[in-house]
Amino acid sequence: MNEFPYYALPEDEVELTFVENNLVPPKVVIKEGKVRLTFVPYESYGELRRAVSSQGEDDLVATFKNGKLIHLEKKRNIFIENKSVDALSEGEVTLNFYPTKFVLFSSVLAMNVRLWENVVKVSTQGEDVIMRVESGKASKQEVIEGNTLSARSKAALFYDYKRKLIFGKEIIDSLASKLL
Repeated sequence: MNEFPYYALPEDEVELTFVENNLVPPKVVIKEGKVRLTFVPYESYGELRRAVSSQGEDDLVATFKNGKLIHLEKKRNIFIENKSVDALSEGEVTLNFYPTKFVLFSSVLAMNVRLWENVVKVSTQGEDVIMRVESGKASKQEVIEGNTLSARSKAALFYDYKRKLIFGKEIIDSLASKLL
């Protein structure tokens, strides 16, 4: 599967599937809908529109159906590599999902669904982004047990733990302080 290294912001209503959730922003496959592709992340749609109109950002809008690119509106492509844009049409592609100021929320949401087995509808209304889990919501127990993490995420956590990059005592102390 191809990986698009830049950012995708929902344009109208988008149906997507979270495929990697240990990252900020999370990685998704767009099943249906339009996304705007950007070179850098933006905190608001107004900021993005100003950047596009002042030619400080590429003007690329991709339309997906059944997980595949069906149309690419390419008005200006200066910053994003052409080979990355061309790779969009070579089958399913994972995108960095960046719904403006809601990116942390989308990462938390991604941790609460079963990877590859979820359908999430995202719609925008002005600066607001509305996300609904249609299917694939994980139970509280699945999340606690780490069953929503990918094998890559589990391996990375185990590796960090073994290299002592994750400090167990500090984690326990911080969790205990939240309880007080």
